[in-house]
Amino acid sequence: MVGSVYTLIPPLIVILMVIATKKILLSISSGIVASALLLNQLQPTDTAKDIVSTAVGIFYDGKTVNTDNILLILFILGLGIITAFIEKNGGTVGFARWAQKHVKNAAMAQMVAVVLGILIFIDDYFNALTVGEVSRSLTDKYKVSREKLAYLIDSTSAPVCSICPLSSWGAYIIALYAVLLPPTAAPLNQFISTIPYNFYAIFALGVVIFSAGFNINVGKMNDVA
Repeated sequence: MVGSVYTLIPPLIVILMVIATKKILLSISSGIVASALLLNQLQPTDTAKDIVSTAVGIFYDGKTVNTDNILLILFILGLGIITAFIEKNGGTVGFARWAQKHVKNAAMAQMVAVVLGILIFIDDYFNALTVGEVSRSLTDKYKVSREKLAYLIDSTSAPVCSICPLSSWGAYIIALYAVLLPPTAAPLNQFISTIPYNFYAIFALGVVIFSAGFNINVGKMNDVA
């Protein structure tokens, strides 16, 4: 079944289940099971073994522990913990109260989300989690749709991180340069020199600032929260 039209079944299952159940983890898990079934010719026993061995392989390849994957998972869990900590300690409410004294309309509320998205450049996941949690109550107050907020967050998180040398993305790219470039080359300088050519990031940031500042909405962005 590999290499045939049947390979479209798993993503279709995921999409349909997300629409029907609104449960991301359940939908993705169903897609994984469907993919494993196709790879193993619909044999349930082989499918179960394949899923288990693949899951174990994320952490242990049979000879050594995969510390990179473990650290990545711990890092993502840590981001979620920090976000929950901010919420439980009233950081979200406190920021919303402060912002409500200064923000007067929907455009300003959107610009707050954009500015936060630019300032929190350490990691795109942390950016999305934090800015979304902090900005949501403010944008809801001024009837900014969740679709528009999602766009503002997505178009600031990854683009900013991809051009910032102090972000997780920047560190990874600089590390790649250190391996690929001659020893005499300075990886940090090389990274900085490529920033003007990161057209997607620059264009995305320009468009999102324009869209927020002038309160321009398209399609579902017009739906109030």
